[in-house]
Amino acid sequence: MEKNELFEGLVGRTVPANQEEYSLGGGDRSSSVTFPVIFSTLVAVSGSYAFGNAVGYSSPVANGIMEDLGLSVAEYGVFGSAITVGGMLGALFSGKTADLVGRRGAMGISDIFCITGWLAILFSKDALWLDLGRFLVGCGSGVSVYVVPVYVAEITTKDIRGAFTSLNIAKNDQTKEFETSLQHLRGKNADISKESADIRGYTEYLQQNSEGGLRDLFQQKYKNSMIVGVGLLVFQQLTGLNGFSYYASFIFESAGINSTVGSIAVAALQISMCIMGVLFIDKSGRRPLLLISSVGTCLGCFITGFSFFLQVSS
Repeated sequence: MEKNELFEGLVGRTVPANQEEYSLGGGDRSSSVTFPVIFSTLVAVSGSYAFGNAVGYSSPVANGIMEDLGLSVAEYGVFGSAITVGGMLGALFSGKTADLVGRRGAMGISDIFCITGWLAILFSKDALWLDLGRFLVGCGSGVSVYVVPVYVAEITTKDIRGAFTSLNIAKNDQTKEFETSLQHLRGKNADISKESADIRGYTEYLQQNSEGGLRDLFQQKYKNSMIVGVGLLVFQQLTGLNGFSYYASFIFESAGINSTVGSIAVAALQISMCIMGVLFIDKSGRRPLLLISSVGTCLGCFITGFSFFLQVSS
């Protein structure tokens, strides 16, 4: 491969890698953190809070809901798993939705699903409406899980992802809206001419080279990346983490531990580990942290399962 060329992702063709033409991370443009960026980020990540709240909700309220609506354990199990089914459906259409209506539009749609779902849960009088509400919350969460990280990355970083700010508006030829949005995020006194030109150039390049499809993912050169990426997501689900989150109160009660104390302890531990991950991820790298957390998860699942095995055996 020539020094001035690179093979561009799924496009499958050789394209120029001229830094002046397509480098979205270079240049002298300012990337100072402005209030609009901070505020937009906080609003966006509130969707992650809504998702976490939905996942953890089923555990502490299990006994109350089962008593009020007269649900069996199996019926409540359907309620707990409905969010996963909805999340799969929401995630399936999240990418296309974000391209059609933009990142903020997709987050708005996610909010509508979540609000409608919670209202259905709040006013439900039977299992059907309860499950429907949980399913709708899952759909909204599935959309937000994809859109929120993409949106935050686009508006907060100064490398190539940061230059994608307002990319959806730019590629839809909304010139005035695009420049207004970019100026608002960077500050009214910031010079956005260089960044704006970079985004336009890259947008034109993407539109001219958008022939890649799903089939291209299965090319030999992407084999390792596909195995690692898909494998991580699949094995994450196979750990049973969601099941533990949904029924944590039952698990603690079965082990003779106060469910309230146990749930608070788990939440505190999760928050602490998240903070440690944020602090050390750039210093230690992704892979070491992933390996450490995987070992911890494996030990935790083994100890939990073994303790219940001993309980049943005795």
